[in-house]
Amino acid sequence: MAPSQLEEILALVGPDINTLHTRREPINAVQRRACTFRCLASGDSMISISYAFRLGKTTVSHVLPLCIGPIDGKDVIIQAPPNSVSQFYN
Repeated sequence: MAPSQLEEILALVGPDINTLHTRREPINAVQRRACTFRCLASGDSMISISYAFRLGKTTVSHVLPLCIGPIDGKDVIIQAPPNSVSQFYN
């Protein structure tokens, strides 16, 4: 994906995923997007993503469903791991 396309996506969803400042400095839309794309692109665990972005494990788990939610209900092509025939059937 080109950087210009990522910026277009951020322009569309940025206002919806930014949060108001309450007790702590909120996680901005750029960091949320980077965290989500890293998860989708690499398949890393939430713990490794939390270490990479210096966020809590719970925070990462809350960020990912909010960003991945729009994908729900759509068919996403994945490659099944070896010897896992019936577990990854759509």
